[in-house]
Amino acid sequence: METTITTPRLKLTLVTSAEKGGPEFECIHQLRSDEKSTWWSILPRSKTSGDTEKFIQGFLPVKSTTTVDDHTDTDDNDDDDDDDDDDEKRKAYRIAYAVHEITDDRQKTATPEPTKTSSSSSSSSSFIGLVTLVHVDSRNLVLPEHLSPVASETALVVELAYSFLPGAWGKGYATESVNAVFASCRKSTSLWNPPFTKVYVRAIVNAENPPSLRVMDKTDMVKRGVFELNDRPVFLAGKIREHHILHIYGMYLVTN
Repeated sequence: METTITTPRLKLTLVTSAEKGGPEFECIHQLRSDEKSTWWSILPRSKTSGDTEKFIQGFLPVKSTTTVDDHTDTDDNDDDDDDDDDDEKRKAYRIAYAVHEITDDRQKTATPEPTKTSSSSSSSSSFIGLVTLVHVDSRNLVLPEHLSPVASETALVVELAYSFLPGAWGKGYATESVNAVFASCRKSTSLWNPPFTKVYVRAIVNAENPPSLRVMDKTDMVKRGVFELNDRPVFLAGKIREHHILHIYGMYLVTN
């Protein structure tokens, strides 16, 4: 993957590590501890740095240590072990980009921008959000095949997630950054193949989250349908919800 992606208004930097106390960690902690930024996140808002560390572990790339030599053929192979191996292999397919707004130092504003870093003598960038693509495994929501294809030895399924600080809302940054990440993924064919000849990206958006629905409609993602989930208590958008109406989007990023 490209380490840096630029658009006319944004700079996206690939996150490969986020050590506690470092700038990447502080940016992500700022995002995850913000109530509005995490309003529609099924993961709880960070109350401590430890909460943020746990969140980061869920999207940082992890190289699989499993090799052919790690296994020997036996007469009592377990299907569950095979599933675990498949999940382990897919852990390497985690992509995260920190999104920064490019600002011009010559255009000063009265309100200082958060997490500001200098990029040149006349411009700088401010952290505003995070976009992630993470492999779908047995821990993710299982969807019917007409809404999301099933992963296989040659087909990878990843799930899109993103969040932005409130100051960046309503400017089209989510659409711009998501489209930029998709374009980079399409170009980075060597990342996927081998072993995957197909890479499918899906996104799950709550029906009561119109801004994210609009973002999806402005990308190349195709709405596959609506999935209703019952008796699944989750603290979301300020309250415990047990009934969820979920809009499912998806498309193939890579098809060979």
